[in-house]
Amino acid sequence: MIQRNVISSPQSSVSAYQASFRLHRVMLAVLLILGATIMVSIYVYQATVIYSTQNNIQAKYALYAQNKRTEANMLAFYAKNQSMENMSRRAQAMGFEPPKSSQIKYVYVPANPAIVQSQSHIVARE
Repeated sequence: MIQRNVISSPQSSVSAYQASFRLHRVMLAVLLILGATIMVSIYVYQATVIYSTQNNIQAKYALYAQNKRTEANMLAFYAKNQSMENMSRRAQAMGFEPPKSSQIKYVYVPANPAIVQSQSHIVARE
């Protein structure tokens, strides 16, 4: 720091004391400015992180709303295509039609017996 002369006048020791005091004040001012700079930079960093997080949340909310609209449109399309009128119309367009009474064959199945089918005949067990 500041060296003092062994042979010095009282005035020179006072001026050395004042120089030391000035040095401490300058160091304190530098530390205060440095501390304020650090505090401001932390505040700016935190504000930036909060802002970017809010933007991400808003983007995800918009994507969620878009997905919900798409899902609703798909469900409406599915419901429209699965209605009986549309299915009947499409089946008739592909050549399907309701069976005629001559095409229907009814098979009698007894109430409870286990039926085992072989290659040539049906055997019923009770």
